Amino acid sequence: MIKEALQFIVGLNKAEIFDINGEKYTDKKLTNITPVVRRPTSLVNMDTLTSFVDYIKSVVTRDNLYQFNKLYVHIESPSKVIAFETDNQIDKAKTYICSANATLPSIDYGRYYSSEAFNILLQSRFCQTPQTKQLLSIVGNVKATDVQSKSDNGITQTVHTNKGVILQQDTVLPNPVELAPFRTFIEVNQVVSPFIFRARTAKEDRSDSSKVTDIEFALFEADGGAWEIEAKQRIKEYLEISFKDTGVVILA
Repeated sequence: MIKEALQFIVGLNKAEIFDINGEKYTDKKLTNITPVVRRPTSLVNMDTLTSFVDYIKSVVTRDNLYQFNKLYVHIESPSKVIAFETDNQIDKAKTYICSANATLPSIDYGRYYSSEAFNILLQSRFCQTPQTKQLLSIVGNVKATDVQSKSDNGITQTVHTNKGVILQQDTVLPNPVELAPFRTFIEVNQVVSPFIFRARTAKEDRSDSSKVTDIEFALFEADGGAWEIEAKQRIKEYLEISFKDTGVVILA
């Protein structure tokens, strides 16, 4: 007890700083008293905006489990959003709360698909619109042997398509086509953007033009990525309505 009492009394004295050979020393023992910042041990991930909003609202209103200074939602891409607290004053680091990653079908733009695969692609991975139906009609009525006699000036292509049972007609492939693939969260309207629609013959042996087996179709993006800006803006509008009067800041 006497030892502890003496140490306590000595500790009450003002710290003395000594300069020895250009190095500084103190006669006091240093103790780190920086507060510990407690953060969630893992980032909660989900795949819809609905669950993302519900979770954040429940965390914000929970009994002081987390003390948020300011909550932000960053729209990183048309398929990902993440919520975080502003830089903590203690350690100047962000506290990440949760994120949402949209589950989206895969679409290979610029890849040529067989007529059957392209038909399925249009019906399962695009919003159904009049232009989608137009493409489906063309894809389902072009014969492989007729594509060989197509007219192509680099911008438009003309192919023979069936009309009725035995009649045929020349059909100009529409370009560009306005389509809306599934490429952002289901809670917002998918963005319509232009695509270049192309067709070509598929051959078993590319060196032998007589071996024609099928027609292949492809879509090429033609908006320079402008759809992403529009998609992020739609997500922002959705979140602003969802977090109205909560103080959550939305960053697009």
